[in-house]
Amino acid sequence: MKIRYLNIFDITKLKKLTSHLNNDDVLNFKADFVFNPLSIINNILPSKYKFLQDSYVIIKNNDIKGMITLKPKNNNPQKWIIKKLFLEENFIEAGENLINYVVEKYAEKGVETFEADINSDNSPIIDLFSKACGFRYCLDFQIYEIKTCYYKNKVINAENFIFRPMKPEDRKELSELYNQNISPYYKFSLSKIPEEYSENFFK
Repeated sequence: MKIRYLNIFDITKLKKLTSHLNNDDVLNFKADFVFNPLSIINNILPSKYKFLQDSYVIIKNNDIKGMITLKPKNNNPQKWIIKKLFLEENFIEAGENLINYVVEKYAEKGVETFEADINSDNSPIIDLFSKACGFRYCLDFQIYEIKTCYYKNKVINAENFIFRPMKPEDRKELSELYNQNISPYYKFSLSKIPEEYSENFFK
């Protein structure tokens, strides 16, 4: 198997790869090619100057077996997030090779942390990242819809809970809550650099 940077001529070959995906996944997949002509420039830039995501494909017998897409997280060139991973059906080996390839390649360029958000129902992909590729399984994100009344700077819930923006004096209590209730194995790194709080140039 051979791994190389994605190029515009791969689009027709990638149609076969996406044949088993649902419509939403196919739309997300096609979004990777919106700025593809600029990826040639993006590819040669150092990781801290990249302005587009990077995508790689894995090829066997001239067929594309998988594709991976990653980008810096929150303007931090030392933290990258794997945005998309498309694999041919029942071809987990291609995923392991792609993940290990980008981790080794970008670690050499100074990237220290790699992250991927995975649906907790997708146990084969969780096993791929955690068991095959050595990723740490971290805390799940849960999204809740709360019926509330909104005001200028606070939200009041009908069940006697008050939601408000976090204040500086809350930091100590939140830190204690975080440290006491979440096992270190499941924690995300909270270290940040100033650039993570700034907007992207192209945003």
